[in-house]
Order: sequence, then structure tokens, then C-alpha cells
Amino acid sequence: MSGVVDELKEKIDIVELISQYVQLKKRGSNYFGLCPFHSEKTPSFSVNPKGQFFHCFGCGESGDAITFFMKIENLDFNDAIRELAEKYNVTLHFSKKEGNDPIVEIHKIAQDYFYEKLTKNESAMNYLKLRKITSKIIESFLIGFAPQSGELYSILRKNFKDEDILRSGIFIKTTNGMYNRFSNRIIFPIKNEKGLTVAFGGRIFNKSKDVAKYINSPETAVFSKQKILYGLFEAKDEIRNKNRVIITEGYLDCIRLHASGIKNAVATLGTALSAYHLNTIKRYAENIYFNYDADEAGFRAMARSAKTVLSSTLFSYVISLDAKEDPDSFILKYGKDAYLKKIEEAQDYFDYLMEYLKKKYDITKPQNKLKAINEIKPVLMGIRDTTMRLSYISKAAKVFEVSQDAFARQENTKEFFLKNINKEEALLSLLLKDIEFVSWIEEFEKFADNLHSPYKELYKKIVEFYLTGEKFSLRSFEETIDSEELKKLVYRLFSIEYTDIDSRHEARKIFLGLLSKFETEQIKLRLKELEKSLGTNPSNKMLKEYNELFKKLKETLS
Repeated sequence: MSGVVDELKEKIDIVELISQYVQLKKRGSNYFGLCPFHSEKTPSFSVNPKGQFFHCFGCGESGDAITFFMKIENLDFNDAIRELAEKYNVTLHFSKKEGNDPIVEIHKIAQDYFYEKLTKNESAMNYLKLRKITSKIIESFLIGFAPQSGELYSILRKNFKDEDILRSGIFIKTTNGMYNRFSNRIIFPIKNEKGLTVAFGGRIFNKSKDVAKYINSPETAVFSKQKILYGLFEAKDEIRNKNRVIITEGYLDCIRLHASGIKNAVATLGTALSAYHLNTIKRYAENIYFNYDADEAGFRAMARSAKTVLSSTLFSYVISLDAKEDPDSFILKYGKDAYLKKIEEAQDYFDYLMEYLKKKYDITKPQNKLKAINEIKPVLMGIRDTTMRLSYISKAAKVFEVSQDAFARQENTKEFFLKNINKEEALLSLLLKDIEFVSWIEEFEKFADNLHSPYKELYKKIVEFYLTGEKFSLRSFEETIDSEELKKLVYRLFSIEYTDIDSRHEARKIFLGLLSKFETEQIKLRLKELEKSLGTNPSNKMLKEYNELFKKLKETLS
């Protein structure tokens, strides 16, 4: 390994590599540009060709060419070395990590199989023609069709174990054998940033009301909805060139934009835009343009991301289309130029949220003004950075013509609730009564570490069900649980009277309060561990982490 690294360092010219991502200008013996790792207007990002290292005087990021490539492409060390080795023709002596996972190869075979079957299904092809999806679009995005057949499983079982086939998420094991969860659906392959197909989205094309219109692959070893954006692999170069990304809600909206020549579009996969998504976007662009449906559902989808979006350093905007239009229908009706004009007319993200609430409620009446304030308050109070939070509270107070105290004051109901109930039981009880609250949890897997058994196991089951996209009911959820003890826990938690809250806004405030409580406890616990370590074996790294966590704790409690 060390030989490969040394050879790469010999071959890579750090100025040439970084110039592919940052516009550099020579100043003296060094090169300077705008830092790709934080937002700035004056170039403080320095590249030293003699020492072959970079350093940002603004945010402190520094390292060699390999470190830069890892950060800018969001790769671990092995993946970065593999891609650089391919780029600079250096022979590798270690195996690929992700590429060797059988799940990846299973998805490649399934993708080719679905693609081949599409043209053989007249109904699926007719539906795509009706939606103006051309053969060129089908080829570009490898759109396919999953027949209700055991053929794909028969092909896969020749070379793969049943364990790996099940791990892929494509199949469900039933009493009658393996069942393809995507049967009778049009298939949209979902790729990661490297272009590997790691999941599928499936859409029905008949008018059945008994099944979900869209479903995605479940979470697997290579796929997470909170980490992957549909279309990013195809869009990332254009996103970097335009310095902006367009976020849509569905595959077809994203595909239509690409087909029309607007290639800096991606789509979320049924979840709110996560902190991980934003960190990925930040490596390519500074500007986010949301283009969700112009209705209550579209507003709610954006509001679920609001705390994360407003806490970031990215500039965010909202593209507003005519009522009942989405990117797909709008471009088909009015064309690319009309859509580009809509982009230029995009409204500031926070201003859009305020304007929507003003339209939704007649805020000339005090009772309606209170409803609007209560709806946006959890978002504002969830913004981590104190300066940004106070700035947005100030703007909101001016819009609603009230004192800033109206946003900072906490309700007695919430305080009473948080003090008088087991927080693990309260959180899961609220999720069982409104599974959409899952979308407010920024990192599903990481949050599970806050819980103890059996709550942790139940939480994972709830998240798994939420990510299927299926409509939630207690009966359908119970069918996913094998353990009788967990089933008893579900019914006990569902029966808790404290969580029978009529107001969804109040329930959401309580839920966000619980999330904040969990986070605060984790920070305090880590601070205690660091205090102990600093007393016996101090280091600069520990001290830096301690100071950062202490600052974060102050912001959370303020």
C-alpha cells in the first residue's frame, strides 16, 4: 500500500489536480482560490506547488493531494487511492472494497435484466410513451421493467448465495419462496456518486389504489436514502459548472430536466434533505434551488428540511411553478427557456416559507397568526448556530409583526411532557402515531445509538417501514415484526395517553424537544469522557474536540 501511495504522490501535480475543482490564480510562489470546503468571498485557499500541499487560512483545512481528493469527492482512503490510481495509471495491489460486495454485482445483473424486459412489456412502454419518455431517455437512465416472474432469481442463484440475494433488498423471502418486491413496476436504477447501481426505485403504471405508487429499495450495506441523491452521478459535473443544484421530488422530474438540457438536477428519495445530502452538495456548489410541488404537501416536504437547510452555509432558493405543475409537466407544456426563466425568478428559501404561511393563514387575525408562528417555531428553534437562529427569528418577527419573544418562548405543555415521561418510550410512541416524524431525524443509523434494548430494535423496525414508502397502519407494521415481545411493546407504546396530542404542531414540537434532549445527553456524556482523558493523557486533538462540543452544547441549550 505504501508503495502505491508514494507512486501517486510522485505522479500527481497538486496544482493540476485542484485546478479541476477550484479556479486558481498564481500569487508569488503559491496559487490561491476560493475554498471549496467553506463559503467565502475573498480567496484564502492556498496551494503550495513546491511542498505539494494545500491550506485554507479561512477554515483551517489542509493536507496533500490525496487528502484533498478524499475531502472533495467524499471518499474514504481506499476508495480515493483506487480512483486516483485509475486516473494516473498506477497499478493497485489491494482489492476493491465496495466493488467487491456481491450486492453491487447483483444490482448490475438486475439492472441489465430489467432494462432488457422493458421493451417486451407493451403496457409499460405505452405508459412511458404517454409520459413522453423517449427511447433516448430510457437508454440514458437505463429505465426498466420488473416482470412478475422467478426468472431473475433463477439467474442470480446460479452465482450468488440466498443470503446475499436477500441482502440486496430486491427480493423478499415468503412462505412461497423468493418474491421480487418490484414486480410489475417500471424500474429506475439508483446510482451512487461513482456510478454504481446500488438500489432501485419502482413505480406502478396502473391505477391500483391498494399499493404505494412509488417504492424504493430498503436500506442496505451499499444504499441509504439519507446519503444518496437520484441523478447525482449524471449531474455532478454540471452542478459544479453552474455552481447550483436543482432539487426535485421525483425521478421523472429529475429525468425531464436532464432530457431538456438542464443537467444540474437531482431528486431526493422520499426523505427530507439530510445533513449528509447538504455536505455532499457543498462539495459541488454553493446554491440550492428547490423545485417541489406548489401545494401543502410540497411545503411540508421543504419544511421537513428547513432546520437542516437554514443551519447550513449554502444559499437556498425556491423555484415556484404554476399551480398543479411540476418540472416534468411544466417543461412539456412551456419548454426549457420558460423553466430557465423560473430559475432566475426563484425566491429566497426562508422568504418563501414565510410567504407560504402568510397565504395559508389569514395572519390579520391573532388566532391565525399564532397558528402560523407555532408552525415555523420548531424550525427556527432547531437552527444550531446561535447567530443564524437569532437572525432568522428577527426576520420572522418582522414578517408577523410580533416580538422575537414569541418565537423563543417554550410552551408549558412541552416542558411538562419532557419532564414527566420516559423519553425513549415517548419518542417511539410519537413515531408510531405519526411515522412521518421519522423525517426529522437527521441520521437514522447514528440516532439508534441513543436507545437501549428493546427500544433500539423497535426504532430500527419503524425506520425500515418508513423507508419502504408503504402507507403505515398498526396492522401492516405488526406483520413486519417476528418477536412477540416487540409486538407487545408496540401496543403498549401506542396506548400511552400522554402522546395522544390533537395538534400535530404541538406533537412535532414535543418530538423535536425529545431529539434535542437526546443530543444534549450524548454531548454531555462525551464531554465527561474527554475531561477524564484530558486529565490523564491530554492531546491537542482531544482539546479541540472538547472545545467544539462545549460550544455546540451552549448553542443547543441557548
